[in-house]
Amino acid sequence: MKKLLGIVVLGLLLGGNAYAEIITFTKCAVETNNYIFDTAKFERYEFRFDTTAKTVTLIVERTDKHAKETNEMKHFITEEKLDFIVDHLAGRSAIHNGETLFKYIYDLKKKTIEEMDISDNYKISRWKCL
Repeated sequence: MKKLLGIVVLGLLLGGNAYAEIITFTKCAVETNNYIFDTAKFERYEFRFDTTAKTVTLIVERTDKHAKETNEMKHFITEEKLDFIVDHLAGRSAIHNGETLFKYIYDLKKKTIEEMDISDNYKISRWKCL
């Protein structure tokens, strides 16, 4: 009986993340570039969504040439908390000094992103990923 109870407890402890899901968007390309991934600028442009932790992680790896031209870091990783996940949609706001600068809507099934730049007259940018 103790062995059975031990197995049940261990199973519950180890099975806690059984429904966790990581969704990855790769080779994200912007609409203004005809949704073609720019290999001259990026070796990797990827979003990872953790539906359990409700976070999105952006991983950018620039080409050596692009990093030097723009004087930006070759590797860039940032993690943000999602505001919501409803069905296949997730969203977040980018807030700086209490002011919302951007809003993002991610379609987790279609692997698309819509970005609204509030500081630029609500300009919308669209992305498609693999």
